[in-house]
Amino acid sequence: SLQEEQDMYRKQYEQLINSMWADHRSMNVDHPMSRLMIELIDRRCQKIGDRLQCIYQFEKQTGSRA
Repeated sequence: SLQEEQDMYRKQYEQLINSMWADHRSMNVDHPMSRLMIELIDRRCQKIGDRLQCIYQFEKQTGSRA
């Protein structure tokens, strides 16, 4: 179903984001990511999540698939 597919992709997305942040935390301390870069990445991830939610809501309302 559409809801199951949405849940599956949400879990994959969250795993990738968690992996990215784990990699960031284990980075060499001589080359840390700037606070601005962290904020930009975080905002971009939020926008991606918002857009995915919008797509699924549209598909749910119209019964169509892209």
